[in-house]
Amino acid sequence: MKKMTTIVILSFLFLACFNSQKEKNYNFIKGLNEYQKNDKVSALENYKKAYEMDKNNIVLLNEIAYLYVDLGNYEEAEVYYKKALEIKPNDENSLKNLLQLLYFQDKRMEMKKYIPFIIDKNSFTYNLSNFRVAILENDEMEVEKSLLRISSNDKFLEEYNESFYTELASVAGLSKNTIKYSNIIFEKAYKTELKIFVAMPYYNKDTVDDYNKTLEEVSKYIREEHKVNITPYPIMKNSGASTDLIQDIFRKIEECSIFIADITNNNANVLYELGFAKGKGKDRILILNEDKKDNEVKSDYQNESRHSFNGYNNLFDILNKNIFEILQNKGYI
Repeated sequence: MKKMTTIVILSFLFLACFNSQKEKNYNFIKGLNEYQKNDKVSALENYKKAYEMDKNNIVLLNEIAYLYVDLGNYEEAEVYYKKALEIKPNDENSLKNLLQLLYFQDKRMEMKKYIPFIIDKNSFTYNLSNFRVAILENDEMEVEKSLLRISSNDKFLEEYNESFYTELASVAGLSKNTIKYSNIIFEKAYKTELKIFVAMPYYNKDTVDDYNKTLEEVSKYIREEHKVNITPYPIMKNSGASTDLIQDIFRKIEECSIFIADITNNNANVLYELGFAKGKGKDRILILNEDKKDNEVKSDYQNESRHSFNGYNNLFDILNKNIFEILQNKGYI
């Protein structure tokens, strides 16, 4: 009888935990959907509901902070980034986000407090943060030292930071050394490989192969015609454990320069990845495959530009035109 009671209690606890996890995921995904509709206040409310069920979730804390930044409430954003760092003091993403926010508010003393928590002293986040402190303090010698460190390794190529290049241009002419180091950085940046990530539903192997072939052809044309080193991540070529796959997808989205989403029939995984890419500020191209279309586009995306295509010649033209425009706006062409 005692054993049976224990089993019942454990089953109840497991069910409660399962339902709590399910509700947390529901609120998080609902928050993503509200963000897609540009309803940032509702998105924030749902993120906070999810957070109440998992207060040690660093990803949620960063998403809440990011939304506060988007809403212009920097004070609250700082609170949530710092909560994330209380849980994991050396979390690279939280440190990067907080230090950028502090820089935009000219809080150099706060920046100096958090920079030492960065473990990798050769990382771009570490060198960029010191570079920015030097700019705020008008310290030409430290600007030179920071640019030397940045130009001496290729860590800055691993993540695109548009404001860094604006800041770099503003101080490039300070001295012979800043000119030298800036030229090295700009030269490396223009030679770096840009990546395209594609989120799409799995229709069948032939369709995936056609998408991969079209992306390769578009990339090859841009490389040869415009001398921009751009390549797509192969679509659905991953293997391994499901957890590793999810982390790999998020990593690739963070690293990509252009995010393409096939939103035909509102595939849940595609919409989730699209929400993540939008939250990361990625340039996005939304496409609709008319040959596979069964449902109308969700209202969440009615305000976003999207491109319908029939056949892969049509897709080539759409992607070529839109990728060209993005690269041109970023100064690569």
